[in-house]
Amino acid sequence: MKKILISTMILGLGLFAIAEDVYKIPVWEDYCPKKFLNAKVVTAEEYQQMQRVKFLPAIPKQVQNYNKAVEYWNDRKMKFDKFIQVCLNFPEDKKQDCFERIDERETKLNDDLEELRQKQLKGTGDTTTPASIYMDRTNPLRNMMMQGY
Repeated sequence: MKKILISTMILGLGLFAIAEDVYKIPVWEDYCPKKFLNAKVVTAEEYQQMQRVKFLPAIPKQVQNYNKAVEYWNDRKMKFDKFIQVCLNFPEDKKQDCFERIDERETKLNDDLEELRQKQLKGTGDTTTPASIYMDRTNPLRNMMMQGY
């Protein structure tokens, strides 16, 4: 009976130690808008194929702005992936803190985007940044591109 009790206690302590090493690895989908998860930069050729009228400018300003937003999110994803790899190489007892720092960083970047959107709505924000395109929900060309046209 004592052996069973001791075995149960050791097993319970082992499970507790395993549970302690469990941590939540941040996932890119939690931070990136769905429309930019697999977005690609639109080339001049692709843009011309989307148009019914072929004499439009090669790449208009709206498409250039969309491409800036795609590049912004792709760059952020590259950095995010590098940070995750760094954290995965940390000792087990340091991984959770590392992942929490990634979460804090990405959350702050998204909060900054929302703050910029609010300023732009009031007419005081910088409209040359990729965030302005990301936050502009009324851009019909951007919406068309998001749907894959």
